[in-house]
Amino acid sequence: MELKNAALLAVATKNKTLGAALVSILDRMPARSRPFSAQDLADKLVGEETRQVQAAITAVKLAAQRAINRNREYESGKVRPLDRVKLALNSKPKETN
Repeated sequence: MELKNAALLAVATKNKTLGAALVSILDRMPARSRPFSAQDLADKLVGEETRQVQAAITAVKLAAQRAINRNREYESGKVRPLDRVKLALNSKPKETN
């Protein structure tokens, strides 16, 4: 019960250090006796920030791949349809379940 209260406090105060300490304690416990999920705690504490960082990384990767594709097309003087299709598929937003 004390761990649950500490987790609620960590989420309410956005205390990432306390959350990390709680996850460390949870990791040492048997899975069946854990009072809450470490994944849920992490998602509540840093989930939105993590999603924003991942979106920024994806945007940078796509921009780099787009530049590489354009350079290849320029150097070869040919359009590369397969590369364009791959880029278009990778640019689509991922569906979440």
